[in-house]
Amino acid sequence: MTSPLRSAALLMPIVLSVACGTTAPTSPTAPSTSSLFAADLDQVTEGIVQELRRGGWDVVMAERIGPGPFTVGARRIDIPAIPDQSVYIYVYSSTELALAEASRLMPDGNLAPEPGGHPTSLATWWFRQYFHHRDRVNVRYGGCNAAFRDALVTLFGSPRVIADGVVSCDLPR
Repeated sequence: MTSPLRSAALLMPIVLSVACGTTAPTSPTAPSTSSLFAADLDQVTEGIVQELRRGGWDVVMAERIGPGPFTVGARRIDIPAIPDQSVYIYVYSSTELALAEASRLMPDGNLAPEPGGHPTSLATWWFRQYFHHRDRVNVRYGGCNAAFRDALVTLFGSPRVIADGVVSCDLPR
């Protein structure tokens, strides 16, 4: 059974529109495959799950989700010890594409439009969001658990963006 808080957290990000197509990329920020999901999304996510487990965290790979705020789909990782908080793994075909999108993150956690383009999403976050980048991966953690946040910093480095949510955290930004 899904808790009311998890239901609200899943409903808060509102994707107004997402541009994704089946053509080859025309810019460094366009998805590079004909699929919304990287071919190795599950393998990369499983590797991150193993890294978190080696760090002492009980984590479970969950379902795939569509894009938002990024232009590629993600795989969710649940943290049973921290109900209602998850990690989202966005895998790209190249480091350059992942970094290009991570670089376009605005302070509110939405993706800035490409020059001359229109916004692709408008999200209001339930929990504070921490956005990390490493290699071909962008990571989004929505939550207020300091120990888990620190585990992500160990794996991915400092967050590129920290976007506040409706629920305030007692953690320093």
